[in-house]
Amino acid sequence: MPLPRTIRVKISSEAAGAIDFTPVVSSEMAVMELLELAASAAGADAARIHHLLTHGSLVSGSSRFRWERLECTLEEVAEAVRLLPQPEPDRPCAFERCVRVVLRGPSARIEIDRQAGTARRFLRRSSFWSLLMGGLGSPRYSCYSYRERADQYTLDLDPQARARMLSAAALLRYPALTRQIRAAAIDRIDWIVPR
Repeated sequence: MPLPRTIRVKISSEAAGAIDFTPVVSSEMAVMELLELAASAAGADAARIHHLLTHGSLVSGSSRFRWERLECTLEEVAEAVRLLPQPEPDRPCAFERCVRVVLRGPSARIEIDRQAGTARRFLRRSSFWSLLMGGLGSPRYSCYSYRERADQYTLDLDPQARARMLSAAALLRYPALTRQIRAAAIDRIDWIVPR
């Protein structure tokens, strides 16, 4: 029997404490959406996803998803997993679709979304975002994130690219963010590009 198209899922918060109670929400979810959640938790491995589906429970982020256990075969799950988006290492980085960058260092992780990155200081013609979108080099394909529903690209910064990035941080509208970037030892940038 093939997998159903939708399944009734109960969603509750994992953040609930011993005294706090959070409501349980019940809704219909497309099985492909549930498969993407499972892939984000367990990778796109059919055997692990089969185990989750037949177990009837999954934690993703701060939410727990529960459903009536599915009676399905490993082959049915493997066929459905093949329909999920797959990593495409030859896919070039489409900067125009990038929604967020993550600046990383040994003890730093700074997320900047498109809106914050494109916000310019008064009387400035360019933005920090425009430098990040191709001005530091060509990033390499990293992976496909089922949680983000996006391809991820990475660039390790050489000293010249790092200096250009630090200089361009002055273009940001938010002085606190500029200080945070300059104080961190940023050595890598990740681009999040939805398909």
